[in-house]
Amino acid sequence: AGERAAREWRQKLWAAAREEIEAEVRLLQGDTATRLSAMHAETARLERLLSDAADAARAAAEDNVRIVREAAALHARVVQEAREENARVVKHSEEENARVNQEARAAE
Repeated sequence: AGERAAREWRQKLWAAAREEIEAEVRLLQGDTATRLSAMHAETARLERLLSDAADAARAAAEDNVRIVREAAALHARVVQEAREENARVVKHSEEENARVNQEARAAE
């Protein structure tokens, strides 16, 4: 009878230990699932951030191209205006020089 009681007691202990282990496994599985879900959410968030950063980089590159083109066009216009102004100054200077020379010859 004592041996039987000891065997039943061991079986109850093993059953209780098994239940506790199974409960711990369920908790760990739940924790793992929660962690995986959080990791998936964080991965999705990081992918969105990377996508946004790539979009911003493309937009900045497009802006840079536009700015360089505008600067080149402005530079070309300023150079052309400077050439035209220089030609006007040279022409005026030549006309003034010719007038002064003509007056000097007339005075001789």
